Amino acid sequence: WDKTPNSSEQRIELVFIQLERKHTNPYTEQGYT
Repeated sequence: WDKTPNSSEQRIELVFIQLERKHTNPYTEQGYT
């Protein structure tokens, strides 16, 4: 984790975005990631 809280929040956002993509788009699990 980076010391700055902004980068931590951005990383968390990226994780949620990836989870949403996998949840809404099953094709990402088949090798498009």
